[in-house]
Amino acid sequence: MLKSILQRISQIVPEDESGIRWTIRLKLSLVISLLVGISLTIIIFLASFFFRSDNETRIQESNRQLAENVATSVSAEFRSRIQNMRLLSETLAQTGNRAGVQRVLFENDRNLVMLGQYTAAGETLTPGPAIINAQALGNVKDLGAKLARFYPAFARARTGTVVVRNLSPDTRYPAAVLAFPLKPQGGEQILVAVLRLDDLLSVFQTGGIIKSSLVNEEGVVIAHEDRETVLAASSVANVAIVKNMRASTLNNGLTRYEQDGQEYWGAFRKLDFGGLGIVTYALESTVFEAVERIERWNFYLMTAVICLAVIFVFFFARGFSGPILRLVGAAKSIENGQYVLSLQPETSDEVGLLTKSFVAMGRGLQERENLKVSFGRFVNKELAEMAMSGELKVGGSRKQCTIFFSDIRGFTTISEKLEPEEVVEFLNQYMSEMVKCVQQTHGLVDKFIGDAIMAVWGMLRHHGNDAENAVNSALMMRKSLIKFNKGRGSAKRPIIRIGCGINTGQVIAGQMGSSDKMDFTVIGDAVNTASRVEHLNKTYGTDILITENTYELVEDLFEVEEIDKVTVRGKTRPVTLYTVLGKKGDKECPANVKEVRKLVGIEFNPSAKRG
Repeated sequence: MLKSILQRISQIVPEDESGIRWTIRLKLSLVISLLVGISLTIIIFLASFFFRSDNETRIQESNRQLAENVATSVSAEFRSRIQNMRLLSETLAQTGNRAGVQRVLFENDRNLVMLGQYTAAGETLTPGPAIINAQALGNVKDLGAKLARFYPAFARARTGTVVVRNLSPDTRYPAAVLAFPLKPQGGEQILVAVLRLDDLLSVFQTGGIIKSSLVNEEGVVIAHEDRETVLAASSVANVAIVKNMRASTLNNGLTRYEQDGQEYWGAFRKLDFGGLGIVTYALESTVFEAVERIERWNFYLMTAVICLAVIFVFFFARGFSGPILRLVGAAKSIENGQYVLSLQPETSDEVGLLTKSFVAMGRGLQERENLKVSFGRFVNKELAEMAMSGELKVGGSRKQCTIFFSDIRGFTTISEKLEPEEVVEFLNQYMSEMVKCVQQTHGLVDKFIGDAIMAVWGMLRHHGNDAENAVNSALMMRKSLIKFNKGRGSAKRPIIRIGCGINTGQVIAGQMGSSDKMDFTVIGDAVNTASRVEHLNKTYGTDILITENTYELVEDLFEVEEIDKVTVRGKTRPVTLYTVLGKKGDKECPANVKEVRKLVGIEFNPSAKRG
């Protein structure tokens, strides 16, 4: 059948000037059109199938992740407030300046409407002293009477639990009331707090196809992106995802359910107090709307591609033999070591592309030859020598190293005021000064991460006390940066301030990456700790922070000041942090961290740190 079709086509296809009926142009047009049509059709159906499956997976994961993220934010917010209100209650009981404490409290927390202390006896609550923020309260009358209907529920707080109820129908603005014991372990003394939820509701403004809400153990909405839903204290207890959450013994889950004739994808995440839970959901038709639209446009694109393929192949598939012979001659030139070719493409088809590729390949081979000469200019000298001698092997080995991270403070703000070329220019100037400090102390710059620098001491070879060398490098950077900043201070010549983090520990050092690209670097917990310690300079208003691991190796060499014991992300044991003041015996060494801040120009607000 196919043969008969081709015969019919050959009868209506005219011969060209050479007497050939089935020319390359015609053959390529037909073959490519057929292959493109079949291939694109298969691809479209497969892409649609996998895209739909992937969307199902992604929407479930997005639902779960959003529920997790919102739950973390809400839990942190409530726990922080509960802790602060317990401390406040104790402060109010101890201080004689009650009015002053209230004034400061309400100025700093405009969302706190009321805080009262109650005594529980069974399901009966006896009101005690209370403070009320009249400005936050608004026009609400008889707040105590409105709270009274929740007393039986509040009484459960004496067992140590937290009770949360929606007070919005009574206040006509988003508000919640929390009841919790004065002491974490429970007791007869219960604190009842009324909070405005305006700030909390912003957490639920996702702006996407996935919606989220906070519900209590009764299935009543506490927070939602729709303000009216919150004001109505709507009950969603009969929604399938909420039923699953209330009945589940697990603290999270995913499900697909039907509600009001429509299919939804939902997830929940229970909070570990107050019977609260985060519910996220997305309408299935909205989830797959993009899949259907892309499938439709893919068919339009396939039609256009086939038409263009026929046109271009038919008119431009010619003149192969001459360029191909010239390519053969060019290949022989490359074999003889002549890499720079004077070959020029004569066509715009595959042969022309192949010609360009030959020329580019010749330039690439020439560049490889040049690279052998200039390789040492772009990498550490020791690393270059080891690479050229074949000492660097794939894989890594365990080593004791000192890792350094630095970062420019406010780099985003600085770069916004500069043109891209100016950003590159000042970064090159800054990096040149900092890299000198690393190299002069036998360090190896591992990588530049934007405006950040990662350097390692002891990765290739040890040069005495690697920890001492790293700290010396940081002090040199401090001095170099002070000199660098002289005469600067305008928008085009901004003052640069940095934070440095140093940690010492066991790492894996070696060549890592793919078969196409390898990097000689270090990985391990010690690297992660150094990076996170660097970020803590912002918190403590310092420029050089070292961990206790590094301090133990240099305690006799440098003047330091202990800053804090913190639990960095990813570690369970607290890490003691020290800020480096200077070398011991240096007459110019700052006496304390305050003098360091003054020296390098760090503005630090201790109260902002505590908040």
